[in-house]
Amino acid sequence: KETFAFYDAKAYIADGSEVKITNPDFSSCTKFGDACFQACAKFNKVVIPEVTTTIEQQCFRRSTMTELEIHAKNITAIKMFSFSECPNLSIIKVFSKNITEYGGAAFSSCPSVTEVHIDLSNCINIGGGAFQVGNTKYDGGNTKTKWYNLEGKNLVDLSNVKKIDGSAFASSNLGSSEIIWPIALD
Repeated sequence: KETFAFYDAKAYIADGSEVKITNPDFSSCTKFGDACFQACAKFNKVVIPEVTTTIEQQCFRRSTMTELEIHAKNITAIKMFSFSECPNLSIIKVFSKNITEYGGAAFSSCPSVTEVHIDLSNCINIGGGAFQVGNTKYDGGNTKTKWYNLEGKNLVDLSNVKKIDGSAFASSNLGSSEIIWPIALD
């Protein structure tokens, strides 16, 4: 296995040679640190493995990935701006069922998103703009994004959410789904 250094939107191996990574193998990665792949990778598909326990803020911000899958079983939070401003991201699949918090702008400003497959039934806090996948400037509303639970139903379960910050789902087309709302918010 190679060790890579990332700098100025490029990846380098130990001898200083630049390399292109399009489908990285993160299968043994337990932690994605702050801004670790921010604006630096020309990834096609990113798969966060089951062994991952931490996804820090801005880790894939401004990445060129087209598809994201999160399988991490023990992760409880997606931090602020983790996957924001990814212009080519079209499919988001979050298979992790233990995530209780999505930080502010976690998936914001990803205007190409057409599908979100996610289980929010254990989520407690959703930060401002967390799922504002459309443009942050008013664009007349995003009508192309479809929301699904992990069984493929057009259903979003927010029943355990205690706090939803401003614009959490703005420009997301969430209203096209059946929504199970919480009884009360804090």
